[in-house]
Amino acid sequence: MTWRTYALGALTFFQIAANAAILKVTDNQGLPLANMTVLIGTAQDQPFQGNTRQTDANGEFQTPMEWVSPLPVTIQGPDTVRTTLMDVLPTIGQIQMSRADGNERLEIKGTLTDYGQIRTDGKVDVGAFIPALKRSEMVYFDIGWMVSPETDTLPVLLSDVAVPSNIALPQQTEYYGLFKISLNKPTFRMFVRRPGNYRFLAVHAQAPLKRVVDDFRNGVPAYDVINHGSLIQSGVVDLNISQSVSNLSVPVNTIQFTNTIPVQAPSMSTDDVILSVAFSELDGTGELVPSDVKRLRSGQSLNLKAPATKSGASVLSAWLKESDARFERKSVQQITEEDLLNIPEDLLYWLFQHPEAQSRQVDFKQVSFALHSATGALPKFIGHAAAPILAPTGLKLAPPTAPAAIHQLKTLVILSSIRKIGTGKVQTEQRTRLWELSADGWVSSMDLPALPAPGK
Repeated sequence: MTWRTYALGALTFFQIAANAAILKVTDNQGLPLANMTVLIGTAQDQPFQGNTRQTDANGEFQTPMEWVSPLPVTIQGPDTVRTTLMDVLPTIGQIQMSRADGNERLEIKGTLTDYGQIRTDGKVDVGAFIPALKRSEMVYFDIGWMVSPETDTLPVLLSDVAVPSNIALPQQTEYYGLFKISLNKPTFRMFVRRPGNYRFLAVHAQAPLKRVVDDFRNGVPAYDVINHGSLIQSGVVDLNISQSVSNLSVPVNTIQFTNTIPVQAPSMSTDDVILSVAFSELDGTGELVPSDVKRLRSGQSLNLKAPATKSGASVLSAWLKESDARFERKSVQQITEEDLLNIPEDLLYWLFQHPEAQSRQVDFKQVSFALHSATGALPKFIGHAAAPILAPTGLKLAPPTAPAAIHQLKTLVILSSIRKIGTGKVQTEQRTRLWELSADGWVSSMDLPALPAPGK
């Protein structure tokens, strides 16, 4: 299991009068949660007798009269992530909980269409079927949302290679030196873990084949190679999923990325990596369309692509640290036909697995995110938060440093079960959230309630 710590700027929670008698528990859509068990304090009957409650059909429960000082509140129940709020006073209001990530495996299958004219121009055209993001979900971002846990077989030259099943490739022919490479995988498959309403994006991207392959073969890190690629356009489909879906036809050309968003990196050291992603809102629902992603160096300014309307545009930047890794360099002249057979599989493997074969790599366990306006303003990063330490008295935390302009609003700690999924080289991680704990401000410790570990 893996603990991750986040410093937050917002959490929906209302504290009202200390003599309040009713508290309501909802999911993150505002729907009431019935049959939730509520523990007020550090253990059953601590610090007073009868400190457990059960929510009714409206998600409400009456607070005990003995609850007169700040205490931790832990809520758990079916289909939710156990939630603990530190130092809470009796309230009339609501506490929001996250729905469980789910254990189902509902397949969405179809074809991506309407790429436009596909030319033999040295650029590989790629489609991807991915879920739309909401601002409120960014703190829970999981690469497993973007990469299917299954692979499909793609014939390349004289062999078959595996690619994530949510990737599609329109029929095309490109050349690498004297080698003719034909690609054709119009279909996609993606999976969700629970029924519900979903919005998906069908994204069309291009990348120069020879330049990308040469860079990977010469040990250039994936986060530098990513600047060669370009998102061209996107499509959108809304689905109410109660069972597996097949025979979808999703065009990739309904949203054109013809506008730009300026972005600039602050002054950083040579081992810092800044990755910036441009987002725009679709229709006021809070769901976001990614339109570009680029790596920036210290002080560098770039223009990121954006939809023509550029509604609600913003930029999410990530600050990571780079370190050395072992790499056995292979020149372009040494590349064999056997190497070329594995190009699609190897490229995806390097993009998502960050193996030792790269000359440089970044530590994805410590990331600082900054969501900033689409005006070219410098992102304001907080420091990197160290991993929490589980001690006999609870969790020990090392809060990051923060610029004066940053308000230290909340600390969120998430216990997740993480397992490798996928086959062959193309693997990713699937995260299942088990327990979320939050406290006002940035704290150096959290006392864990005396409860069995989630899932036990």
